[in-house]
Amino acid sequence: MTTTTTGVRADCTARATGEISFTLTDGAGDLVLKLRDGDEELRLETGPDGTAVLPAGTELAEGRWDLFADERPVEAGIRDVRELVDRRPGSGDRVAVRIPYPTAEGRLAVRAWLRAPHAEAGDLTFTEAGCTVEGRLYGTVAGPGAVAEARHDGRVHSVEATCIDGVFSVTLPYGPLAEEPLDRERLWELWLRPAEDAESVRISRILDDLWDRRNVFVYPVTAVGDHRATPCYTADNDLCVRVTP
Repeated sequence: MTTTTTGVRADCTARATGEISFTLTDGAGDLVLKLRDGDEELRLETGPDGTAVLPAGTELAEGRWDLFADERPVEAGIRDVRELVDRRPGSGDRVAVRIPYPTAEGRLAVRAWLRAPHAEAGDLTFTEAGCTVEGRLYGTVAGPGAVAEARHDGRVHSVEATCIDGVFSVTLPYGPLAEEPLDRERLWELWLRPAEDAESVRISRILDDLWDRRNVFVYPVTAVGDHRATPCYTADNDLCVRVTP
């Protein structure tokens, strides 16, 4: 990781409620959060003690927000994110997540998710033929006809899902995902449709302190004929199954 020195540094503490407090080095001005792939920005007033607070109730659009003070990028200091580990959101319709993290250049940013509803992936278990995904559903109620969907390039493969008291489970065989012809990698997105007449929900894992779990959660590779299949997470922490020739 290459660190770029800007002269402004901030320590931060993230709360399970969604609040984040930032303590900047002396002399820095107000803190500004800018959406990396958009025009939105949010200004937070810095107090006399150098602390700026992102309140729990302040909505951030989903994406990556870079931090600036006096137009200078803020370097990442100490991050206290212990309260985010295995947290449970409230009973509202939407799940809002904000995780402060260091960029590849050593700067401070906030990864924000805003999901309504949300299917949080939990444990994965494996057999010779596929995998079972368990998790919890937020912001909607499951009903008859629940299915999981694997989606790739306009194709959809559905399997029955079990949803009881907000907990879902689905066993996904790899064979149909590796049907011939397979001349290039397929990345199948995993979705949950909690009832026959419900909208599908992306299966992701965002309710902890990991802003990018691609290289942290590495799952077994399974042979499917002459091909290989393995679950994986995207840069946005969405769950997929990768099938390669």
